[in-house]
Amino acid sequence: MHFGIDVHQSQIQFMNVQISQLQQENNAQKLQISQLQQDNNALKLQRSSHQEVQLLTGKIHVATLETTVNDVVGKNQLQHSGSTSFPIWGRKSCPAINGTEIVYTGITGGKHYSHSGSGTNTLCMPHDPDSLPSDFPTTTYVGHHAELYGAEFQFTYKNVAIDDDVPCAICKVTPATTTMMVPAKLTCPQNWTLQYHGYLGAGHYADHASEFICIDNDPEYFERSRQLNSDGLLIYPVIMGCGSLPCPKYKNAQYLPCAVCTF
Repeated sequence: MHFGIDVHQSQIQFMNVQISQLQQENNAQKLQISQLQQDNNALKLQRSSHQEVQLLTGKIHVATLETTVNDVVGKNQLQHSGSTSFPIWGRKSCPAINGTEIVYTGITGGKHYSHSGSGTNTLCMPHDPDSLPSDFPTTTYVGHHAELYGAEFQFTYKNVAIDDDVPCAICKVTPATTTMMVPAKLTCPQNWTLQYHGYLGAGHYADHASEFICIDNDPEYFERSRQLNSDGLLIYPVIMGCGSLPCPKYKNAQYLPCAVCTF
């Protein structure tokens, strides 16, 4: 009878040992699971921090690019937000180019070809001049004054003939800030806008000095004064002489073109 009880107790003790082992294994697994969860949380935190760093870096990069773009745009707008003007010689209107508009039309004027004094620059005289007060000037030397005359072509080309009066116009360009006339070229430098091209004109080399101007390639005249010889500012085509200007590329006695460019 005692033998049966001892066997039963031995089985219970064995089972208790197994239960204890299972509990230990379970606790070990729980500990492992807890460690894995901690590792996983740390990895998530690391990934989150890395993503936040990447996101922050990306935002900083985008902000830097936006600042750079804004600076470039701002400088470009500042550089090209203004306007400039230029005369077109030999035409009654301005070039048909986007951003170019007419300010006024006029008559080309300047000093008389035979006069050594007065101004040497060429002027675009409006068709509707204003008058100064009748008491101007208060005093001056008798016969002491400058003189201004209209201009005449001294050559025949396309629509114009010798002694035709020379029209002109003042043109405004927006957006642009600079105008230049390029002698000996029919085109403009890179990034510049060609307003018109033509040929150089000036006074006769044996007459008194005048200004070099760029006459449009398709010149016009005033119908009312067709080939009426009144003299005044006489405009001839310009040729070049070899020497300090190298030949080649230049050619002796070559008529010279010109281009008017804006930027």
